[in-house]
Amino acid sequence: MAMSSFLRILIALAASTVGAWTQQPDPDQPRFRVDVRAALFEVRVRDSAGNVIRGLRQTDFRILEAGKPRPLTHFEESPAERISLAILLDIGGSMSSQKIRLGRQVMQRLVHLLDPADEILLGVYHQDVDFLCELTSDRYRMIEGIRNIGSGARPGGWKGLANLYMSNSLTGYAVDESLLKLKKARNPIKAVLVVSAGFGGIGEATLDHLRLAGSRFFAVSLGNRAGDIFSLGGDQAARKRIVRSTGGIAYSGQEVLERLEQLRDSLKHFYLLAYSPATGDDNLLKRKIEVRLPAHPNAQISFVRRTSSGSSFY
Repeated sequence: MAMSSFLRILIALAASTVGAWTQQPDPDQPRFRVDVRAALFEVRVRDSAGNVIRGLRQTDFRILEAGKPRPLTHFEESPAERISLAILLDIGGSMSSQKIRLGRQVMQRLVHLLDPADEILLGVYHQDVDFLCELTSDRYRMIEGIRNIGSGARPGGWKGLANLYMSNSLTGYAVDESLLKLKKARNPIKAVLVVSAGFGGIGEATLDHLRLAGSRFFAVSLGNRAGDIFSLGGDQAARKRIVRSTGGIAYSGQEVLERLEQLRDSLKHFYLLAYSPATGDDNLLKRKIEVRLPAHPNAQISFVRRTSSGSSFY
């Protein structure tokens, strides 16, 4: 079994820290105990056009903790790791037939862009979630599942009009169900991609569950202009916070079909940065951490701390 990036980096840091004390032991010399502490971050960087920026160096990055710079102890531009991805399509009342067709196109094209070894779980949801295929690398099963997507329930009258301004779909429940499926994932990177116009029913619990599962959250927002203007577009504010807090990226549905390669690259390409925290407590999630690229002031940066989910529920 391949060693995880986190464990490999910790071993390297420990070796560099204590190597001088272990090479030539002397019983007459004092002994020191060294506790190695490092915070490892997964950082995604795009230019102003949304393209992944490759080839950056350690000297390009700055990490600030509570506004104060901290030295980097490890840097790595990650190779394209295999990913286990859940793609969820909202088919509730806020999704017109045209938007559902667009969502089907996103699914169909993306599964062909990803690597053959990548695992994909496909599902549609409204009040409940229906998985079109289990987590698999079999493209034939994926395409068969996508072909079975219907147009969803299209409410009429005043109810249909109301759904233009809100979402009655339970996105959070669908995410939770997909995280249970991703628990069996073989690949080191786990992510959930939701295609929706409303993102209803998500909040702090959804964010906590994604963190427990060590999963990133990506979003394709299919437009709810009237709802957005009047702040009635489902849980759009929660969607933005969850994307930002899990190191994911949000895309507009109006342009996503032209940017699917960018989405694929953003899912799989990132930098690993490690630094030594200023203090020894474990409460890093509550600290204000900033990642900057002084030479690329217009770069779009998203990042998340890499942690092990251990024996959590997910």
